[in-house]
Amino acid sequence: MAARTVAILYGTKGGMGDVGKFAVMQALKTPGLTVRPVALSMEAEEGEDNGVLVDFDKCPKTKHRCPADVDDADARAKLKASFDGIEIQKMDIAADSTQSKLEKTFEGVDAIVMCTGNRQPGMARWCTLAAEKVIAASNAKGVKRVVVLSSMGIGDDYLPISFIKCLWWCMLQTMVRSAKNDLIAMESAIMASDCDFLIVRPMGIDPSEKATGKWKLVQNRGEGGLPITVSKEDVAAFMLSEALTPSIHKKAVTIGKDS
Repeated sequence: MAARTVAILYGTKGGMGDVGKFAVMQALKTPGLTVRPVALSMEAEEGEDNGVLVDFDKCPKTKHRCPADVDDADARAKLKASFDGIEIQKMDIAADSTQSKLEKTFEGVDAIVMCTGNRQPGMARWCTLAAEKVIAASNAKGVKRVVVLSSMGIGDDYLPISFIKCLWWCMLQTMVRSAKNDLIAMESAIMASDCDFLIVRPMGIDPSEKATGKWKLVQNRGEGGLPITVSKEDVAAFMLSEALTPSIHKKAVTIGKDS
């Protein structure tokens, strides 16, 4: 039976959080589905003005406030229209009250979509803390299905050796080592839980990639490689579909563009 209530958690900064925002947009358009959006941040490092549309960062290319870093003006407009007037819960992931707030949010929820990580240099790393609180809250409320965004290059992503994979591996050891460590610990927390998890490891979520409504998964070694980029909307669509109608259980998959 398809889930009828979904909680979607997203970080207010970074491209991986943008995936969660697109998941909210898509969920709001799904007939009969109740959506509970939760905007998470670490206020001590990121400031307290996060979570609602007017407070999102300025897009690097457009230089004005918008909901996500995507090049496609139509996608930005659709996202902005979707968020206008909806109730978004804002939570500081480090606050003592966040655990109880998440439990209240998860009351009666069938599935959780979690897009709280990031892999850009210089950003706050708190997705492991988020995973621990989400798992504890989901256990308290009996929510089993949790679909979590991670990254290629974390764990065994099943991809064959390539220039891009080697380059990204080098970056994970150096420029974004803190992101790597945080994502590894996040995945470990999810995998050690009793939930029916799916970990989604995207290729590069490039702001210039437009949604196609298609994607390709790599779930095992020997299944080949993937193009280096994939659209944020398509990753969001896959995550939402797996939250509502699960087909892959207790596994990690790598997702890329279906070229």
